[in-house]
Amino acid sequence: MNSPSPSDVGRLVHLGIGNFARAHTLHATDVAGGWSVVAFTGRSATMADALNAQGGRYGLIVRGAEGDEVSLVDVIDEVHPASDVDTLVRLLADPFTAVVTLTITEKGYAAGSDPATSAPARIALGLKARREAGVTEPIALVSCDNLTGNGEVLGQAVLAELDEETKAWFPDHVDVISSMVDRITPSADENASETVRAQTGLADSVPVVTEPFTEWVIEDRFRGRRPEWEKAGVQFTDDLEVHELRKLRLLNGAHTLMAYAGQVAGVQRVDEAIAHREVRALVEQLWAEARATLPLPAAELDAYTAALEERFRNPRLADNLIRIAADGSVKLPVRALP
Repeated sequence: MNSPSPSDVGRLVHLGIGNFARAHTLHATDVAGGWSVVAFTGRSATMADALNAQGGRYGLIVRGAEGDEVSLVDVIDEVHPASDVDTLVRLLADPFTAVVTLTITEKGYAAGSDPATSAPARIALGLKARREAGVTEPIALVSCDNLTGNGEVLGQAVLAELDEETKAWFPDHVDVISSMVDRITPSADENASETVRAQTGLADSVPVVTEPFTEWVIEDRFRGRRPEWEKAGVQFTDDLEVHELRKLRLLNGAHTLMAYAGQVAGVQRVDEAIAHREVRALVEQLWAEARATLPLPAAELDAYTAALEERFRNPRLADNLIRIAADGSVKLPVRALP
């Protein structure tokens, strides 16, 4: 297993390591360079065992309409199950840790004070330990989940778990930052492991398949160290809301609509759904209604929806509607209601 290099600028801790985080957040951190990553799983510890067995490395298959590009992502030092609360607390109390990123899904922010099941409760324990250790350097908590104002949601969830002393310490030492993320990442197909092995030599039991498009827009208000994500094309902004709403209502809203309407129409994949006449008509109706709620020029919205349609039509991505339909009761209020 890797260990931090003496030249590393800092450590990033990631909560909820799954396919999306590895295609998006951790890939961008690898491109940025100079940071070590310690990751924690979500609901299942299986990913920890698999990644640790291959030294934290994994194959990333970027599946475009014309072919694949395969690369190795080598940024993870170690992976722990979510139940390893003691290790997380120790890492957050270490001044070398400067950033925590999260992909815990919308329901991961629900109230709950049990560290065994609540990521905000685990973070609260780590921040208490950081305060008690006398660490003065700010630490940033960056949400990478599909929620409007995801940083605010995260901050409220963590604050609800803090003791009074740590609440008083929190504003001067913790930045809670919202971000907008976008990269379609379906489940890997049965040939993905062989594709990675043939092109890189890595025997990878957990490869990631994703699309060429990627977008990450982050609030520009870090007081402490952070990776140079700009090297990976990440944008920093003072006004995130318009980016969030555009993506949630046009991309995520269309995804959720196709997930249900497509299955009713008898198709199984996103590319099949967008090609189905009746499903496509529903998507166009949704887009027309959603566009009216967005304060953006018509030309920009035209370009964005045209690009979305091209992404949806990628036949080689094979994104399954069942995957997108999961947790609909949590997703729908965020994606479809103004």
